[in-house]
Amino acid sequence: MKIKALLVLALAGSAIGAQAAVLNVWLSPSTQNALIGQTVDVTVYANSAEATPLTLSDAYLAITWDQAIVSNATPAAITEPAPWSSSYWAPGNPANVSLTDGDAQRELLGLLPPSQPIAPVGVMGDLTNRIAVTKFSFTATALGTASVKLHEALPLHPGATTNFFKGDFQIGEWDLAYQNGAYSEALISVVPEPATLSALGLGALALLRRRRSK
Repeated sequence: MKIKALLVLALAGSAIGAQAAVLNVWLSPSTQNALIGQTVDVTVYANSAEATPLTLSDAYLAITWDQAIVSNATPAAITEPAPWSSSYWAPGNPANVSLTDGDAQRELLGLLPPSQPIAPVGVMGDLTNRIAVTKFSFTATALGTASVKLHEALPLHPGATTNFFKGDFQIGEWDLAYQNGAYSEALISVVPEPATLSALGLGALALLRRRRSK
């Protein structure tokens, strides 16, 4: 009985000590400026937080953006960076037909074995050891700062999560680490045209001169 008990404890201890592999996921650039009417890109990057590279095959990306300041301009079909093969706006929850309500889910497909996407070993925000997963495009529509977020789970759609699968859906998925805990954020600051700023500056200077002359 004692031997059996010790064996059970040993197995339990090894199970507790074992940890799932972690994939770092982030958005870049984290900050950028845009003029009204200009379209800018936000790229999703990933790498392995482990001592060895991690293999990917499919991914679901749950993303939100501030539709009061930017509008989604990501094409329905784009050429994904190798070795990803294709992507599309995923159906279901959240269901987005026009992509104008500020949240969406995009599915990416990798080239299945033997040519699966490989996430190299690196740290969060690594400039060298990373895989470009995909990019989202946004058009600036109003002045202000728009927040674009890649979520662990969308606030309004708990069933929509960001997942990176290893091998296929039957094998499982990697645990994810984000820049800000439950999400990675990129800020797009929509600023006035330089000519507009100059006009505002000249107007302020003229007003100041009038006050001084009085």
